[in-house]
Amino acid sequence: MVEPNEEYTKAIAIDSNDADNYVFRGLIKNQIGQKESACIDLSKARDLGEPMQMN
Repeated sequence: MVEPNEEYTKAIAIDSNDADNYVFRGLIKNQIGQKESACIDLSKARDLGEPMQMN
């Protein structure tokens, strides 16, 4: 079984300019306790620009 964060890692490898993939991977990492790595992903998403709006 492939972990969800692995899927986002693959998506980032294909398109490293898609902020949404960094956001979602960061949120998953945060949920599983990888706080520092989550912050790195979320910062990268912010640097890339406005990710999709989540309501």
